[in-house]
Amino acid sequence: MTRHTNESPIRAARRRAKLSQAEAAARCGWSQPQWSALENGRYASPRIASYRKAAEALGCDVAELLAG
Repeated sequence: MTRHTNESPIRAARRRAKLSQAEAAARCGWSQPQWSALENGRYASPRIASYRKAAEALGCDVAELLAG
């Protein structure tokens, strides 16, 4: 699956994993709104630990989520 032009790397990875935001969030122990905020860049400076959790939930490397 290719990444859409304005799609965040986190959203692209989640779509490749075939997970909803709620499913991905649950794997991290987060709420769906928390996941959405990370995916849509609404956190001013997210911690690397958040990206690590997200990468683990999606089965990808942290670097993939930071690309773009």
